[in-house]
Amino acid sequence: MDETPPLQLPIQTLQTDQSPSDKMTSEDNQSALTVSSASLQLGSVDLPSPINTMACRLDEYDINLLQLQEKYDLSDNVVSLMRKLEDCKRGVCDPDAVGRIVRVSQEMRKACTDTLSQLAWYIKPESDGPTVKECRSLIINCADLLEMANEPEANRRFPFMKLPLELRRGVYYYYLRGPWYRSPPCRKVFSGQSSVCQCPPVPVFKQRYGPERVSLDLSCVSRELRYEFMAFFYQTYTFRFACCCQLDCLLTMLPSMAQHLRKVVVHWTGPNSADAFKLLATLPLSHLTVVISRSTTTHLSEREEKFQQYFCRKSPRRLTDARGFEELYALRGLDSLNVEHVDKLQGNKRTDEERGNLEDLLRSVVLEGN
Repeated sequence: MDETPPLQLPIQTLQTDQSPSDKMTSEDNQSALTVSSASLQLGSVDLPSPINTMACRLDEYDINLLQLQEKYDLSDNVVSLMRKLEDCKRGVCDPDAVGRIVRVSQEMRKACTDTLSQLAWYIKPESDGPTVKECRSLIINCADLLEMANEPEANRRFPFMKLPLELRRGVYYYYLRGPWYRSPPCRKVFSGQSSVCQCPPVPVFKQRYGPERVSLDLSCVSRELRYEFMAFFYQTYTFRFACCCQLDCLLTMLPSMAQHLRKVVVHWTGPNSADAFKLLATLPLSHLTVVISRSTTTHLSEREEKFQQYFCRKSPRRLTDARGFEELYALRGLDSLNVEHVDKLQGNKRTDEERGNLEDLLRSVVLEGN
């Protein structure tokens, strides 16, 4: 038989962005396995890829049964790596974690390269078939470990959107609570002062455990997550608007808010009260709280303004004459409706009789059928 040239199996260099201390050393990269194709009795020998070597790979059971560790003097490190490799093939262990162990640990890299050279020494022309088969399988295991170390880690992401909707909404709930975990979840979101009118802003109160802040950074992850997260945000929280002008402006600018808003607290004041209450009729609204003050009747309805031109009325202005009353009276299908006095820091209060009468009137028509 003609002697065939030896086959060189170099270990590939790392193609990762790891630090120099994490990369394979040049000495390890230059380690090569010289195997005679004639001694392997395979004609031309190519180490198969990890995908196509399942039939010839030895697992932990075979290594223990055949006592290969004692037979070929395998180190404990390489045996533990082969055990982890088998766990990867069964889906128990993460391949990136195993590759990281080989890549970072110099002892593990040296154990693989030394085992390759050691097993090549056992492959001789006079070696029997089982010995060649066992060495070949162990060489394939070591080659797979080094290949896993050379491959860059996959950019894997947690499949968050595949979780059940109930779990995702639970994550949103705890995310919106913020770092002030001792305090109850925020129930009202204050929109601040409106820039479209001169109405008085909502006073900012000091919270017991810190300022009431809501982070919406989670909505920047993806478009699908943004839609679901913002829908949960608008459905869960109670939004307090400084005036009807601000309510009208935000509902017009934010379609997502107009689609999912459930709970609203609004100060009935401003020149855009009629338009704001018209938009409320198009929302899936369930809870509404109307805050009244002396400034509620500053802007009258179109009909009342027309009457004021021809009739001089000296009596105080009534709530039924305020702008937006007809639109507010036309609301239907709400679960709850309340009328409250304005905070003393924001405006002057009306009488308790006016508040109670307006609340009874609106509840008699708005909650009809519930």
